[in-house]
Amino acid sequence: MYDMEIPRCELCGSKNEVVIYDKNEIAKKRKLLGVVLYNQDKSIIHGRNVVCVNCGLSYITPRMTEKRLDHFYKIDYRKAYPSHGDTKNIHSVNAIQYLKNNNVTGSLIDIGCSDGSLPRKYRELTGEYVEGVEKTHNEYDFKVSSDIELVTEKFDIATILNTLEHIHSPRSFIKKVRKILKPNGKILITVPNLYNNFLNIHLDGFFSNAHIYNFSIKTIVELVTISGFEVIAADLVNESIGSKIYLLAKHSENINNSISKFGEEAVKHLLARIEATKVLQCITK
Repeated sequence: MYDMEIPRCELCGSKNEVVIYDKNEIAKKRKLLGVVLYNQDKSIIHGRNVVCVNCGLSYITPRMTEKRLDHFYKIDYRKAYPSHGDTKNIHSVNAIQYLKNNNVTGSLIDIGCSDGSLPRKYRELTGEYVEGVEKTHNEYDFKVSSDIELVTEKFDIATILNTLEHIHSPRSFIKKVRKILKPNGKILITVPNLYNNFLNIHLDGFFSNAHIYNFSIKTIVELVTISGFEVIAADLVNESIGSKIYLLAKHSENINNSISKFGEEAVKHLLARIEATKVLQCITK
């Protein structure tokens, strides 16, 4: 069992939130119908997925404390979520192509490098110096640190692929990434899209207990902007497991703290999309 906490919105600090997906409630209803709940992470208490009415950031509440979350990723995460090599390779190829399309080159550090496929492929194609950051133990043929604060080099590029949604405090995390970049350094972030079409991924899987946050283009752009970056490009890319947001940004000396309003009408629109998907996927409310 994990120590839990009740968070405020990471982006704007508000506690004005609306529940958009509650696995606990759905599990109770489905049990009566004999329906199996998609649940790889049986050791974790189901939190409620909520959306901040003020800014639109989606997150889990309650959630594991930072200390317990760190323990979970070091010890239990891969037991609940085994790594899929084919998927990792697809992500790596797509990310490298995205960098190439935007003329981004130079040394690279992959944060949350998992099996190391992205740094290896990037080094093979470009000859550039690479490093990684990964909490879980793997065998690597390049330097890997267990924590971002242990990184000593400065890089031209930091890639954060399908990782930010797992981080306890994305805002402070991105600020740490900023410190290991060169003055004109860039970050490439990929995250699942909150406004997914859900054709290739089930709601139970998308609203995973391991995903502390769910981002839209609006919220990921505002998160990196208030963390000291200027957005270069933000795109939706359809992958085999759903729509992903690809965001490229560069190190900036000017920090913009403005966050636009989300509002009750936008909440209603998001809820309507999720409710419609429940019907399509035969999920009882």
